[in-house]
Amino acid sequence: VDIRPAEVAVWMRAHRKWVDMEITNIDLFEARWWAWWKALQPPERADSTSSMMPVPTNDMNWESLQKPGVNGLLLIVVALRWW
Repeated sequence: VDIRPAEVAVWMRAHRKWVDMEITNIDLFEARWWAWWKALQPPERADSTSSMMPVPTNDMNWESLQKPGVNGLLLIVVALRWW
């Protein structure tokens, strides 16, 4: 199941034009963005029940965030720009 905010999929289908996406429900966007971000974290950070994630360390497995290109970390940054 894709947990990214729906606006990300819309942007991708629109051939990624560099314009701001309209966010119709900011609360839903925020919840989905944070769920997406947490799902990409190493297990040591994602499994935290605290509102603050544990401090990152080199010992953590960062493969889920080592995604270059337009479908990688760039999507997260672009979505932050809309927010």
